[in-house]
Amino acid sequence: MHSAGWICCVLSLVLASFEITSIQFAIKDHKYAIMEKCHLRAVNRSIKLFDLRIKLLKLPITNVLVKWSLLKLSNGYLPFNHNYTLDGCKFLRHSNHLINNFVYGIFKDYTNLNHTCPYNHDVIVDSFPSRSAKDLDLMFLAKGDYAIDSAWYTDGILRADGRLKFTFA
Repeated sequence: MHSAGWICCVLSLVLASFEITSIQFAIKDHKYAIMEKCHLRAVNRSIKLFDLRIKLLKLPITNVLVKWSLLKLSNGYLPFNHNYTLDGCKFLRHSNHLINNFVYGIFKDYTNLNHTCPYNHDVIVDSFPSRSAKDLDLMFLAKGDYAIDSAWYTDGILRADGRLKFTFA
């Protein structure tokens, strides 16, 4: 009896999917950075690719702070988990936070944000795909609609913020 329930759980996880539904990203300081590209394109019915290119105008960047939170849709987007703060320079040197590692691991193969500070180049996310949850190992999420809100700071000043909405089904 117990093993049949476990098999159903595993089958449900394997058949689950992660689909990006929308992306909003805004530069707050246009003397600091310019957004050259931010779009979500459909390859087919089941795969969407996200592209982002931000031209940084004041280089090098020697400190980055990211504040982010995971929200779940339930009569509006409500906090699903805690708010997180990530020192972008220290994180890539000593990445020992489980949730930050998980989120970074999802998109690290699609971005040039893959080394410690200083950053002397533009920020690029290239063709980040929606994919099966099996590939993402999203076992801790219940099925539903979610959003990740983020705020990006350098030198203690808000430079950009964004919201990525996705469905886990």
